[in-house]
Amino acid sequence: MSDRVKVALLTREYPPEVYGGAGVHVEYLARALAPLVDLTVHCQGAPRDTAVAHQAWPGLRDAALKVFSADLSMADAVAGAGLVHSHTWYANLAGHLASLLHGIPHVATVHSLEPLRPWKAEQLGGGYALSSWAERVALAGAAAVVAVSGGMRSDVLSVYPEISPERVRVIRNGIDTAEYAPDPDTSVLAKHGIDPTRPYVIFVGRITRQKGVPVLLRAAASLDPSAQLVLCAGAADTKALGLEVSALVTGLQESRSGVVWIPEMLPKPEIIQLLTHALAFVCPSVYEPLGIVNLEAMACGTAVVASRVGGIPEVVDAGVTGLLVPPDDPASLADALNMLLRDPGRADAMGFAGRERAVTEFSWDAVAAQTAALYAELAAGTLRASPCASRFLLLSGSGSGAHPYPGSGPAGEDLLAVERRAGREGQGRVDDGEGAADDGERGQVEGERAGHERDVEARPRNRGQRAELLRGAHLAHPRGPQHGEANGHERQQRREAEHGDGRHPVREEQVPEGAVRERVAEGHQRDHAHPHRHERRDEGREGLAEQDLAVARRGGEQRLKAPLDLLADQAVGREGRG
Repeated sequence: MSDRVKVALLTREYPPEVYGGAGVHVEYLARALAPLVDLTVHCQGAPRDTAVAHQAWPGLRDAALKVFSADLSMADAVAGAGLVHSHTWYANLAGHLASLLHGIPHVATVHSLEPLRPWKAEQLGGGYALSSWAERVALAGAAAVVAVSGGMRSDVLSVYPEISPERVRVIRNGIDTAEYAPDPDTSVLAKHGIDPTRPYVIFVGRITRQKGVPVLLRAAASLDPSAQLVLCAGAADTKALGLEVSALVTGLQESRSGVVWIPEMLPKPEIIQLLTHALAFVCPSVYEPLGIVNLEAMACGTAVVASRVGGIPEVVDAGVTGLLVPPDDPASLADALNMLLRDPGRADAMGFAGRERAVTEFSWDAVAAQTAALYAELAAGTLRASPCASRFLLLSGSGSGAHPYPGSGPAGEDLLAVERRAGREGQGRVDDGEGAADDGERGQVEGERAGHERDVEARPRNRGQRAELLRGAHLAHPRGPQHGEANGHERQQRREAEHGDGRHPVREEQVPEGAVRERVAEGHQRDHAHPHRHERRDEGREGLAEQDLAVARRGGEQRLKAPLDLLADQAVGREGRG
């Protein structure tokens, strides 16, 4: 179509060089956007056929300055585009400079915020001040800022008060549920020495302070001895962190069996198979704006145990698709994992619900349609940043505060402290969506849980049978979208109206140590009653059924039928949300 907006998508990561969630986001967003806009991807790194690649100046030594030199090349190369859309601080400055140079709108998607990641100073040194400056300048001057979660939007407005709320939109990450789907094969398990007859919990991610790997390793010391721990974790950000993780892994391997560390980056099909056969995926992050890897695990039909931080509660429905725990709390993390290890039927039910939630609420077609609608709104001139303000910020490096580098002084430290305090409210609690404030209420909750467990017992007790249901139909759960809520957006609006920003559930369950031991004992009895459960869990899993694929594609068919009408409708529907 000749009237399509010409968009330059700016990113550091792009296939085959993808190592984090932001790179995954850009890869799938670009694929889904291609039918809607005239798209060109600009990335950093080695030349490739699928994008325009930009390299750093060879004479530079500092890592941040190398990024900036590639940004200059990107800003120069996008001449002729009608709009630039950048992702992460690595490309945000390129988008900002392109906007000033070519007089076009700049959309900046934030997958994290530099001031809330002070540990990056350990990795970047003085470059952390440069990355923080670049992010602030670019976001303050952008025509629109896209946050990947409601929690991320709140962080943007708190850290950068100079940004007007109406310019910050929430467009969440998506997941390709046709690609990320249960895999019945077990050859990858055998390849990496994982015992398919024993349950295992799995971590997939980078070794950074943000991802909380040491928290998981300390929690693993208290896991039931029957469980295996699988770590798909590559090279650490710093030498000190690498030594810390290596020492913790060695200590675990000396004290228990079944600790498997896979340090290399695995191909996507291998990750999908490992996620499929895990009893639970664990995300111990201390900071996570959304956590796309949680969606990947859910799409593979696996329960999630994650930190209650950032945007994770917008993905993991506590008590339905997984359990949430306070960040940086090994004891609570171990308790939550042991709950599922001792109640595999409950873990299966959560995995089933997680697959359904991923299919119905997080499609990339919906993400692309919302993004293209924002482009159309900017192209129509209804939302623009102030050029004077952006030029001032470019020169000064400061918005409204006296400290130019958020996170390097007291203001940044205070914001991080508030975030951590909020995440640690109710230390030692496991949020399973069935909170109890006192012993009387707890007794009532335990009674309700007993009924829930009887319902779980009636469900398929192995992952093979469950996979057949996952492929054939959706779980009609009483908290699902079939019951009065048309989609995930309405559901999130309801939560925000009831609980504020929705990041920290109002009701939490205090899990006393005795109750955990009691559930562990009950779990042992169930395991003795079903000694071969884990041998049977993967029988009969063979691909996706047409019905599941039809649900995953439904949004795309609607979008392709009338793309311009859909963009206009979504733009109108977004008016006044702020």
